[in-house]
Amino acid sequence: MAKPNEPPAPRIDWRGADLRGVTLPGNMDNADLRGCNLAGVDMSHRSFRYCDLRGANMQGANCQHSSFYGAKMQGIEAADTDFRYADLRQANLAGAYGARMPEPAAVQQVTPAPAAGNGNGPPTPARAGSASAGIRGTLRNQLDAPAKPRTAPQQKKPEQGRHH
Repeated sequence: MAKPNEPPAPRIDWRGADLRGVTLPGNMDNADLRGCNLAGVDMSHRSFRYCDLRGANMQGANCQHSSFYGAKMQGIEAADTDFRYADLRQANLAGAYGARMPEPAAVQQVTPAPAAGNGNGPPTPARAGSASAGIRGTLRNQLDAPAKPRTAPQQKKPEQGRHH
């Protein structure tokens, strides 16, 4: 971490590089990886905060447990890319294609499956495409899904005093 009087670390410019088979350092914060070929690269357990990955090929990359907080990821090719447990908060994924974000088995939502006759049965994992499918499916489906409208919390009206 930089000291208060030191300038920030220089931005790494890897634009257009073919990084297949390369072992990336643990901290790639602010790196410029626009248009890079990262197909099949192990990007797990690393930090890519505020990294520029626009137009990068990330097909088959392992991005588990990595932080992409605030990353620019518009137009990435991400077929078969594994983003399980990745931090994608504030990342811009507009136009991203093909990423799958399977829900880990340990946190799959459980829905009851009706048994014959009584409607009660053992819980089963939710199926993809169902209303409770969690975060399964392609990144494209998740980005194209309509946003749920936010509603303001209802305030309780004070009760009128009752006369006995």
